[in-house]
Amino acid sequence: MRRFFRFALAAVALFSFLPGFESESASGQSIAQAAAAAAQSPAPLADRRKGLNDLFSQYWDAFLAHSPEFASEIGDTRFDDKLFDYSPKAANDWIEREQEFLMRLAAIDPTGFTPAETKAREELLTQFTNDIADADARDWEVPVSDSGGVYAAYPNLADDLSFNNEQDYENWIARLRALPGVIDQLIANMGAGIDDHRVPAKSLLEKELATIQQLAAQKPADSPFADPLKEFPASIATLQRQAIQQEILDVIGKRVLPAYQRLARFFQVSYIPAADSAHPDQPIGQPAGSGKTGQITWQSRQTQILALLGNAQQALGDKFNVQAFHDKLVGSGAVTLDALTEQINAWVASQK
Repeated sequence: MRRFFRFALAAVALFSFLPGFESESASGQSIAQAAAAAAQSPAPLADRRKGLNDLFSQYWDAFLAHSPEFASEIGDTRFDDKLFDYSPKAANDWIEREQEFLMRLAAIDPTGFTPAETKAREELLTQFTNDIADADARDWEVPVSDSGGVYAAYPNLADDLSFNNEQDYENWIARLRALPGVIDQLIANMGAGIDDHRVPAKSLLEKELATIQQLAAQKPADSPFADPLKEFPASIATLQRQAIQQEILDVIGKRVLPAYQRLARFFQVSYIPAADSAHPDQPIGQPAGSGKTGQITWQSRQTQILALLGNAQQALGDKFNVQAFHDKLVGSGAVTLDALTEQINAWVASQK
């Protein structure tokens, strides 16, 4: 596996704020009021502990729905036909969800919690508050960094997926059909960055343009998007294989490659020329929640999960089962990163 979403996970927080979106609900005063109200009339410890675990479970579920590629990578197949939505509407919807979770979490009185439960609660509160604190960075306008861009990572997504039946291929086709829309969203976001004079260095963009042009110039059959066609599972009959192959190649040739050609033209005509007029002193390209406050973020939890996934695969080899890994992960509840690591390592040892 290539760990496709090591880059894209940072994008989860890129949209933590958009100009014009304001809310008083996540202000420090509101959080303090929620915590004070909870402290005045605390619910029984068992109820508060259940509330904490339920909230973690609900947020995790919402996060996976919001980040469908990451969900697929860790074995949750519910969103295998979806791609991350980079639109402003999706951004506003997500920050509203985070604010709702923030207020609910702040209202859970931690009195009587174990140190691990208290730390887990604080970590998630930190993530939510950091998203708000870093909101004015508008990093969604600059979806290109030294690590590349999502457009360059998508061709490797198939390496992180399983193709065991016809439905898996149907899901891949659905994602390929949706990919041009993602490219258009990224172009629109970069256009907003141009308007705000927030454009990466010209040398970086020229390097990225070469990558995009290489992807756009490939024949459909030679494209990495066609990699799932190299080996079909025995359960898929010959006629079905031929139909799947034809549809995938058609989508790549008629939709995906033209989208990359469109992106290349945008870089040539608009983005690279704009780099000359960008403000050199404008800080850009730092993912929201990337550590400005020096505190642990929810994204660090995702990075840790990817590391645990890779370690489990290496340790178990053919015995590794991504669905079993996912079930263990979901069942971990409200735990700290250290506790999660211990639980997963213990599970790996039990599987040997």
